[in-house]
Amino acid sequence: MRLLNNITIAFIALFFTGSAFCWSANPLSKAMQKAYKAECKQLKKEGWKLDNNTLSVEDAMLEYYQQLDKGGQNVMHIIGFGQSKTANIALQKAMTNARAQWTATQGSNVSGSTTIQISNEQSASPTSKQESESTIRSSSEQVVKGFHPTVNLSRTLPDGTIEVRLYYITAR
Repeated sequence: MRLLNNITIAFIALFFTGSAFCWSANPLSKAMQKAYKAECKQLKKEGWKLDNNTLSVEDAMLEYYQQLDKGGQNVMHIIGFGQSKTANIALQKAMTNARAQWTATQGSNVSGSTTIQISNEQSASPTSKQESESTIRSSSEQVVKGFHPTVNLSRTLPDGTIEVRLYYITAR
């Protein structure tokens, strides 16, 4: 009887431990799982490495896709690219590229005007002259604060050029 109670208690403990593990694993949806696997395969094939981190590329990308999946329609992802002979300049280019993508999604003001001048001259040989001028002006002003990459990858190409790829998740 005592052995049966110990087995029952061990079984219940094992059940709750296994359930807690499954809940904490935070699995991806099928679409995200497929995208994650394809992205990791491509990154590995192209030789990308994670910058300043002890995680593997796969683990970092899994965290990224979990955050993206958890955010659903309320978040969007942006990938900034940069290339240079020095790592710092490549990083700055990737950050600028990502910020430009983000501001493009935030909208801008567009205004336009058209001026048309028509003149007619009546004489022995009548002439007509028409001139038009069109002006379109677009402006956008965005303040980007707290815009930090979730994953920072880099690789060195055979010619010594350093490429940087920054993955961002931001609210819509």
